[in-house]
Amino acid sequence: MKHACNNCGAVHETEDLAPIKDLSLRLEPGDVVPTGECPDCGAMCHPVTDPILVHTVVFHDYDGCYAVVFSTPAAARSWVAGWFKVSIAQDLDLDSEAQAYLAGVLKALPDKPDEAELEQALSDYADWASPGGDWTRVEIITGPMDPEPS
Repeated sequence: MKHACNNCGAVHETEDLAPIKDLSLRLEPGDVVPTGECPDCGAMCHPVTDPILVHTVVFHDYDGCYAVVFSTPAAARSWVAGWFKVSIAQDLDLDSEAQAYLAGVLKALPDKPDEAELEQALSDYADWASPGGDWTRVEIITGPMDPEPS
């Protein structure tokens, strides 16, 4: 496990930390208990934790911007695939040529697509639906979860 120094910022492995001297004199009530002393400067070190990643599906359309958050990229892609299939099925005013084209796009899209399969289906639909690019845009953004949302 890695530990970061509160003073110099150095990162050390657990076995490299020194025992904490005078711990009771160095902590205030409510402080997080450190895991050891920095071997470089003697300040206290705390565990380094990895951020929790979330996968946000973002829709941009004529009415605004909407977002849905998922814990895995596969869940996000599956949800987008389901949304995509339902939204195309609701386009009832299409001529038979358009329906045949979209049926091909949907047939090529599995229920649990990988990133390339989903991107291809959305790209094919965008090229057909709006050659100028003025259609609903969908993207999946992966990033750390903000522990203190604004």
